[in-house]
Amino acid sequence: MPLGTEVRWNEMEPTPNRRLSRVYSILANVAPFLRMHGHIDEAIEALNALSWGDETYECGDYAYELGLCYEAKGDLPEALRYFEIALRENPPVLGRREAVERVKALL
Repeated sequence: MPLGTEVRWNEMEPTPNRRLSRVYSILANVAPFLRMHGHIDEAIEALNALSWGDETYECGDYAYELGLCYEAKGDLPEALRYFEIALRENPPVLGRREAVERVKALL
């Protein structure tokens, strides 16, 4: 393809990285759906797969969702652990500080 040619997204051949990115995006959307429909263990499994090797848990987003999963299971110490990671990684996001305080009040 000559330099300066306009490339349209749908004309580009999918690369392994692009395919993997799509899988991550789908899993990131499926995990909350699973949690909200009572499939907590499956949501946890998906989130653990997404965050494997990422100590920030995608800037705390996956950690927050894991906290919600463990809170739904009644495992408050584990919920608190993940909510604290979420708060540490991205404090300005609404709901994270409140989640930490909510779970601490229940312990």
